[in-house]
Amino acid sequence: MNDSIVKEHDVYIESPGWIGLIYKEPIPLYLPDKMYKHDDWLGIAEKDLQNYQTNPNSSASPPLFILTKVSKEFNVSSDNFALNLELQNTADRVQAPCRLINIMLLGSEGVINIPLSAPGCVGELKMMLGKKTIDGALNNLSALGVDFTKPVRFSCTAVFNKISINLNGRVAYEGPFDSGIGKIVGIRVAFKGSGQMKFIELKNAI
Repeated sequence: MNDSIVKEHDVYIESPGWIGLIYKEPIPLYLPDKMYKHDDWLGIAEKDLQNYQTNPNSSASPPLFILTKVSKEFNVSSDNFALNLELQNTADRVQAPCRLINIMLLGSEGVINIPLSAPGCVGELKMMLGKKTIDGALNNLSALGVDFTKPVRFSCTAVFNKISINLNGRVAYEGPFDSGIGKIVGIRVAFKGSGQMKFIELKNAI
């Protein structure tokens, strides 16, 4: 048949460096470089974020601000990688008490999604490690609750079919990682409200 599938392969649209956007349906709002690229950090300030809100009312829930980069230059396998960065949710509104951050690695065969929040909100978190989902309502993810009044040092390492997440030098999660996500092709960090990130490093673990 002419409509039979002979071969499939992944197609990735590379980004020209880091892209900053505000999540909106049906089309996200892409921000100018000067709004999120700074001398030694990437991110958006609270005062700047308010200028891009659909509802600028101070009582409204803040939007989702996303930093993303997709590139063949990463060239790292999910079976052997180390991701290191420093980040902080800087939202200061009472409407965003959980101060959520989602750190996502995009792979050729799936994703790794690691959520962070204020300590009181860890029951709402859901972590995805390839095909495995860990729900904070059913599992103890209290170690992923952090103090965002200062930057947090984050690292995630996978090697020898095991994955480890460290926050400020302490182990927050360790477990098996038998089914990887293929080749890592992108990084995406989503902040509920304003946030910043620096010291971004993705490399082979060994």
